[in-house]
Formats: sequence, structure tokens, C-alpha cells
Amino acid sequence: MSPARAALALSLLLPLTAHARGDGDLGAQIVNLNVTAQQWDFAQPWAKASPVKRYAYATVVQTPAGPALLTAATMVQAATVLQVTKNGSNLESTARVLVEDREQNLALVTVDAPGFYDDLRPAHFAKKPLTAGDVTLARWRGSQVETAVGRVARPTVIDSASGVTDMVTLRVSTDMANGGAGEPAFRRGELVGVAQGQLGSELSLVPAGHVEAWLRTAGADERPWVGTLGLSEQPVTSAVLVDWLGLDKARGLLITGVPQGSSACGQLRRGDVLLSVDGLPLDGEGNVEHPIYGRLYYEYLVGQRREGDRLPVQLWREGKAVDLQLPLRSYRGEHWLVPTDQSGPPPYLMAGGLVFRELSDSTPTRSTELRLLSGLQRQAQREGRRRIIVLSQVLPDPYNLGYHGQSDEAVDKINGQPIDSIDDVAAALTAPVGAHHIIELWPNPVLMTVVLEAAGLEAATARIAEAYGLPSPVRLAPAPLPLGPACEAG
Repeated sequence: MSPARAALALSLLLPLTAHARGDGDLGAQIVNLNVTAQQWDFAQPWAKASPVKRYAYATVVQTPAGPALLTAATMVQAATVLQVTKNGSNLESTARVLVEDREQNLALVTVDAPGFYDDLRPAHFAKKPLTAGDVTLARWRGSQVETAVGRVARPTVIDSASGVTDMVTLRVSTDMANGGAGEPAFRRGELVGVAQGQLGSELSLVPAGHVEAWLRTAGADERPWVGTLGLSEQPVTSAVLVDWLGLDKARGLLITGVPQGSSACGQLRRGDVLLSVDGLPLDGEGNVEHPIYGRLYYEYLVGQRREGDRLPVQLWREGKAVDLQLPLRSYRGEHWLVPTDQSGPPPYLMAGGLVFRELSDSTPTRSTELRLLSGLQRQAQREGRRRIIVLSQVLPDPYNLGYHGQSDEAVDKINGQPIDSIDDVAAALTAPVGAHHIIELWPNPVLMTVVLEAAGLEAATARIAEAYGLPSPVRLAPAPLPLGPACEAG
């Protein structure tokens, strides 16, 4: 290896001294997290899965309420035990979660022990946005601060951890291995970003400006971040489509669906073409030219707004341009027909060995029909259709003989009553059709109707719950979020 190549390899692979890079005393600004977490087992929603260990990083920051530790929400999700080490010591301090924002994938953790922050220093956020150049990635590794060079390759837009909010991230290439969510990046002593995660040799950093804006409202009861407009859209790139719409050139997005509960409901219509957002024109694929980050998908502009803001948009409607001030409301994953990234215990009901649950992004399925349904209609929630209820599995018992292999089938009606919640399942099972319970499933290639004996249901449920160790045969869902008025028909 040539001397030049050897020097380059050494600069990328070996720990660097913080002072040599002009990044100050990084050790006092970073800590390590040891997390024990236990998620709900969505295949058996009455139980929890085995505990898992996570090792993460956090940065000391100043909040309006005092110092705290900033990390990624995915790292503290479902935490049962949370411990912090600092200054290269093995001594662990018990911590607790202050704020866990799964939509922005940011979290604040704190340690209540007196004097914990005395030998730590809050990081200073970079005032100038970074879009290119080198950064310093830093973490405690044993008793030493390990740092390495990262190079910002490009800004890009990704879905947040909840799959709802579009976030801008900086793609950073690095040879530092085993990086993870929450890892900080510095430049000239200032915090320029926090890692969402690492894939191979590339990190995704949330820019410091976004994190600092989040800190100002973290923990606010009103959940101020809007999330998304929730539109279904079609690119306007075909010359024939441009001509049919009466546009002068390929630009904007053709709106093909407006979900109830979103900011666009009652304002935008199917058939409108979205031409500009916040004064920035859309190209035919929905991208805008951001003044700082360059070409980005327009939803990033929405994700940075807060509930109650008015967002300027321009539409092409019925052959002419229309300008609107769009009042924004929070449109989160809980509003969706197939909700994303739910927290808390999942609702379920077991009756006669048949286990019913909600279809959600958190529930893995082998059913092609359910995956297709989820992909096509995930946001299509409306009054009377708030959730898709699924026959998840059948716990074998003589009472349900003939249905033992059934699983992952969407439920349409029970005893003639439409089903869109676990509460509906419970209510419908109190009203059998004559001597039977009739469970009608959505079209599928295996089974369309389940018929059970009404007289034996209660006894079978109690017997099966005891045999399979269910603490309760039912856990009802909390009341759904209000959706607001229905949208104008397209």
C-alpha cells in the first residue's frame, strides 16, 4: 500500500483525537444507552415477546426544562429498563424517557440522580445548515472516545420511523462500523445532525436545524407536527396526460384520492393537479427545488409545518389555476385504516378459539390478500370503516373443529352486522342468528364463512382461555381519533 493510501486508511479507520479536528471536548457531550425492551407479540396479542437488548447513543442537549439526553425514538421504544453510562465509565445510571416522538423518530431521556449532569456539557447546534463536506462521528467505545470522519454525500427525503412524515436526512458515508440510531455528528465543535440509523457504510442524519426546532416543542400536548397531506397522487409526466389536463407542460401531481381526516379533506379534490406548495413549483414527479437542500419531494414542506398553520398551495382545477391557503391539521398514522407504528397494548378478542385483531403495519402477515389490501387502502379510513378486523388464528379445540388452519383473513360481517372494530366483534357476538354465529369473511381463496354453535360459545371461550394461558379473552381498543367531516366527492 502506498504511503498516501495508508494515511487515508488510518484517518478513516482509527480513532481520531477530538482536539485534532477542532471538535472540542466531545466526550462531555455524548453518552451511551443500554436499553432492555419488550414489545407486544402481535401474533399472540395478549402476551409480550421475549426481551431484547439495544445499545444506542445519545447527545446531551439543553431543553427549556433543563439538560436531557437526545436519541432516536426507535432505540427507546417499549423500553422496560434504561441505563446510561458516561465518560468511559462502566457505572450505569438509571434513566427514564421524557419524550418519545415516533413520527419524528426523536426522543429525550433523562437521569434523575443528583449531580448526573455536572460533568457533562450540552452540545451547541450548528447555525448554518450543512449539505456537503466532512463531519466527525463520535461515541464512547470502552474508556475512550472513538471518532471517525464521515462525508456528507447528499440530502434526501425518507419516511420517518412511523411511515407518516417525510423527513430530510443527510446521507453520510463512513468507514466507522456498527453505528446506530442516535449517534451524533459534529463539525467544528457544533452538532450538525443525529443519526436515524446506519446501513452498510452509510448513515442517515437528521439535520441539526430540524432537531433544534423539534426540541422547542418536544412534549407539547397538542402534538404540533402535521405529518402528511395523505393524498393519493399520480405523476404528470405523460405528454398525453398533460394535453388532457390542459397544462402547458409536464408539471405537478394529479390528485387521485383525498382521505377523510387529512388537511386536504374538504379543500382539495380528486382531479385537481397540485402545482405548487409553499410557493415552490412541483415538477411532474412531485419534487420541489428547496433553497437549502436542493431537489426534494414536496411532502417535506408539509412535514415541517405545525397544526394550525396555513399552507399556500396552487392547484390546476377545471382548466385554470386556483390559489388556496390550506389550513393544516395533524394527520397521523392512527388516523389510517391500516395504522402505522402503534404504541400500547394491541386490542384483540378471542371467542371460541377464534382470535380477532386489528390489521396494522405492526402485524406481520403471510397473506397476499392482506398485504394487497394494506398497500391499496392503508389511508382510506372513514366513519363506519375505522379499522380492518382480521381473523388472526384459531386456537384448536373440539368446539371449532374444521377451522383449525384458518388465519389472516379479513372479517366483513358477524351475524349480519358490519365489523370495523374489536368493539363491533364483541357486540355482534351477543346477537346470534338463531342457533348459530355466522362470521362472513372478505373474499379470499380459502374460506368465506365460519359457522359456530351459539350455545357452546361462552363455555368454549372460557375453556380455551384457560388452556392457552390468556389473561383475558378480550382487550378493547381506545376510542378512535375524530376524523372530522366527510370530504367532497371527486
